[in-house]
Amino acid sequence: MKLMIDTWAWIEILTGTEKGKKAKELMKGKTIYTTSGNTYELRYKLRERYGKKADEIIRSIIGNSVIVSINDKISERASEIKFSKKGDIGAVDCFTLAAGELIGAKVVTGDPHMKGMSNVIYL
Repeated sequence: MKLMIDTWAWIEILTGTEKGKKAKELMKGKTIYTTSGNTYELRYKLRERYGKKADEIIRSIIGNSVIVSINDKISERASEIKFSKKGDIGAVDCFTLAAGELIGAKVVTGDPHMKGMSNVIYL
């Protein structure tokens, strides 16, 4: 099974919450993906918390994940998702959902904007 890990889930994993532990358990033995949009969000969020150590954390995530770059096909599908949610969802979330859908991966998240969506494993 392929899993697309979103920013919300990565933060939970890194802070060691119960939901983060659940996400780590789901990841065992799976192919892990994340988008370049998620690494963007993680870079600034982790720098706020960890300063320069954030670079080391990001390198570890990138080294243990397949990074999906945002391309035109993902962008087109993401815009359809945003439109269907009446704009009530962030762009990076839409890119993550679209990328997951297009590569056949379940998106692991606890983000309320994604709750109930068909290709989401909600923590």
